[in-house]
Order: sequence, then structure tokens, then C-alpha cells
Amino acid sequence: MERAPLQGEGVTVTVGSRARDVAAEDMAVPVDVYGSEEIQTSGAFETGRILQQSAPSVNFPQNTLADGMDALRTFTLRGFSPDQTLVLVNGKRRHKSALVNRLGAGVSGGSSPIDLNAIPSNAIKTIEVLRDGASSQYGSDAIAGVVNLRLKNEPLDPTVETRIGGYVTDPYSNDGTTYSVRPSFGVELGDNGGFLNFFGEYRLRTPTNRAGPARFNLGPAGQSGDEIADPDGDGLYDIVDKNNTVEQPAFHWGDGRSENLLLWANGAYPISDFNADQPTEIYAFGGYSYRKGKGQCFY
Repeated sequence: MERAPLQGEGVTVTVGSRARDVAAEDMAVPVDVYGSEEIQTSGAFETGRILQQSAPSVNFPQNTLADGMDALRTFTLRGFSPDQTLVLVNGKRRHKSALVNRLGAGVSGGSSPIDLNAIPSNAIKTIEVLRDGASSQYGSDAIAGVVNLRLKNEPLDPTVETRIGGYVTDPYSNDGTTYSVRPSFGVELGDNGGFLNFFGEYRLRTPTNRAGPARFNLGPAGQSGDEIADPDGDGLYDIVDKNNTVEQPAFHWGDGRSENLLLWANGAYPISDFNADQPTEIYAFGGYSYRKGKGQCFY
């Protein structure tokens, strides 16, 4: 008996992507879809806040004295770290920020989150939230799930939306007032459904303060007594102004000042209608965002 080498069958290796567009109602995993009506009626200014109010599985905490997180706030999905949720814009990966959360970050410590608030909410048509792990398809950054922001893809009429909102409290009558101006317009490209939309937003958020009145004597050195600490007799020690050159109150607990400028565009031009469901097209989208923030909670 002679030994002969075993002839193995040929192996074909295909390099490509297994991902394909599937309607939310046809998927076997829990996908929540929030349309323009939910986005408009949420009453929130920021994209991250809109997502939190729409999806119960999303948390968007307000951090104070948390290093760069005062300005760049992150979100979590199903309690996972922020960098374990994949964010897509029009089905394409959104880049992460350069910030590494380190101070007061809690569950997000050591992560580099994605800044949802860099995307103007008036540019979003629908928000799709996959509330299940999708690491087998997208990678380890989709352990918690996937958030897909689909931008408006039809020519828009010129629109300017203005909003103002804030808090009115006894200690501070102008507390956390936010101003927002959001223009948008679009043009039609050709006769085959092409479009080019532009979106903008200017948002200014003034500081908030929840420090409240001091409950100890802040009177001048060498002077004490209820006539100084509690001049109105309500049983609570009051902050005594003008005792020194330090601005009072000297301690703030709340949001810092934040100024934002966002400019975005989304466009597409079909070049072939061979496949009516998915025509071949040239597309482009992107934006510019600027933010200047000032942290609170410092003596």
C-alpha cells in the first residue's frame, strides 16, 4: 500500500462587508426609530438630550467639575461605557473625540466618547437605536448597541427656528437660560431626486447655580452674631456680600457657560437608477463645530 498526499479542496476568500441596509421592521433585534415629530416635540436643545428623552435605555448625565466633560458631555447606552456604543451618521461611522474622560467620569472613565452635540438637531430626520450588542457585525465598539442618525435627505424650504428657555429661582432669577437660533435650507439638484441641504445652529447656554444660601456665618473677621449671619431672621444664614474683594457667592455648583456654533451639510446626486431600491449616487455630508465652555464649581 502506497501513501498518497491528500488533495484538499480549494478555498475561496471573499474580502468585503457583510453589512447591508435592512429596514428596522425587518430586523430580528430591538430597534427603536424616532422620527422628526419626536425630535421636534422633545423640547430639548441638544442632540444628546433629545436622545435621552426619547430612548429609555440612554443616559445623558450632566457632569460638573468633571474635567473636559463639563464641555463635552457623553451618553451611555444600557449602562455600558460610552466608547462601547457605535454611533453612525447616515450609516457611516462617526469619529470619536480627542478627550479622554478621567475626572468624575464614573462609568465612562478612560473612554473617548463621541460628541453628539456637535450635530445640530435640526439636521436629523430619524434616530435609530439598536438596543442589543452588535459586536459580531461592527466590532467591539458596538457591545452596548448602535445609534444611527439619518440626516434629512429632501430639499428643504428656508427656515429659521429660534428657541429660548431657562430656570427662574428665588436666589437666581436668570439661571441657565439657553438661546438657540437654527437656520436651514436646501436646493434640488437635477431632476432625479438630487439635493443639497445646509443646516446651522448657534446656541448659548448661560451658567446655572444650585449652591443655595450658606448655612454658616460668613460675616467679616472679628464680627459675629445672628444680626450679621441672619439679618432677615428666617433661620438660615445668608451670604454676606461686599466683605472683601472676592466675588460673592464664591462657590458655584451647576452648569458652566457654553457657546456653540454648528454648520452642517448633506447632499446626494443619483447617477444611475439601475436598482430602484438602491440607486447609484454620489453623496457627501459633514460639518464644522465650535464650542467654548467655562467650567463651574470652583472656589
